[in-house]
Formats: sequence, structure tokens, C-alpha cells
Amino acid sequence: MVAVGISTVTAITMAMLKSQRNTAGHVKTTVVAIGAGILIFCTLHITMETSILGSIVAAVIGLSIVIVGATLGRNVKVVTKALENMKTFQDDEDAQHELIRLCHEHPELEEYRELAAQNLRPHLTYGELSAMRQWSKNKKFRSGPFEWLIKTLILILSIAISHTGNIVANHPLHAELVKTALMPLR
Repeated sequence: MVAVGISTVTAITMAMLKSQRNTAGHVKTTVVAIGAGILIFCTLHITMETSILGSIVAAVIGLSIVIVGATLGRNVKVVTKALENMKTFQDDEDAQHELIRLCHEHPELEEYRELAAQNLRPHLTYGELSAMRQWSKNKKFRSGPFEWLIKTLILILSIAISHTGNIVANHPLHAELVKTALMPLR
């Protein structure tokens, strides 16, 4: 009973943690399961004075309960989150405002929304909103200060080359580089 209790509590705790379906997540689950197995063995053998064979069997069973329970729990959590992401947010005012803001900032997202409406899907899902939010963050990172730095270095290089006579200073590419490199940081 002690082994089942310890391993069940451990499995539920592991399942409730952030879902990691990669090698690091599996290693963490395995290490915690081994720790639970050792705890079960020590509790049964030392505290309750159970036989070594019985303690080892209980520890192995507890270890398997932790691994299977945590894995199944995480998979159930992933499925539940996927089902939640399939819900539309037509009644959620905050989500509607965020969608409008994202579409205003990024015309590509507005095109996607219009295409979805044309295909008889007037209301987007929380999953699509989450993907739009992530796409927007990735795009902002790509157009952040590092891109500005690269454009500035290209500008300096093009000005240096233009003074040597290899590139004409009024070349359209040069004008575009000057315009984008001198844009202030957001």
C-alpha cells in the first residue's frame, strides 16, 4: 500500500509538470522514478522491516507505476490541451482584440484570417491564435536590433564601397539600405 501511494503521488506530480516529450523529459522521469523506487525500498525494508525480496519487488512495481503514470498523464495533458486549442474564441473579447491587434500589425495574418473566412470558417481557434502569437514573436525577434545591426554594417560597407567608385551612391539598393538602416529601433 505504501509503495502504491508513493508511486501514485510521484506519477501525478510528474504528469502535472510541464510536458516534455523529449530525451531530457524522459531522463528526468526516469531519475525521479528511480528515486521513488529507492524511497519505496528504504521505507519498506528499513522502516517497516519487510524482507529484501519483497522490498525490491515493491520498488520495481513503484518504479513502473511512476514511469507509466507520468507518461500517460503527460499524454492526456497534451490531448486535453489540443482539444482546448480547437475551440473557437468567438465569445472571448480579449482574444478578439488580440487577433485584431495582430492582424493590424501583420498583414500576412489578416490575409490568413480572410482566407479562413472565405473557406466557411469565420471564427478562428485558440490554437490558431496561439500560432499567430508565436509567429509574431518570432518575426519581431528576426526584425529586432540584430537585424538592424546587420543592416547598419551593410550600409557602412556599401558607403565605403561607393566612395571607392565600385558602387554608385544613388543605386536603388544603396538607397534601400540607407532607408532601412537608419530606421529607429522599435
